[in-house]
Amino acid sequence: MEKVRLSRRLRGDLMASEAKKRADAKYDKEHTIQFKMKLNKVKDAEIIDWLNAQPNKQGAIKDLIKREIKRQE
Repeated sequence: MEKVRLSRRLRGDLMASEAKKRADAKYDKEHTIQFKMKLNKVKDAEIIDWLNAQPNKQGAIKDLIKREIKRQE
């Protein structure tokens, strides 16, 4: 089996990307939360079509929620 030698720069880039992955994971764990939504392709087709038409799905959902929060105040 032939050993592949990586240049110092490439090894540094790989190590830096691993460090960045760890830092990003730590930040996400401390500062973010995720929600998952499961939609039925038939019953929720209207919602799916609307979401697919949005260039920024997360932004569109957050805007709808913020409007509803203001409406309820």
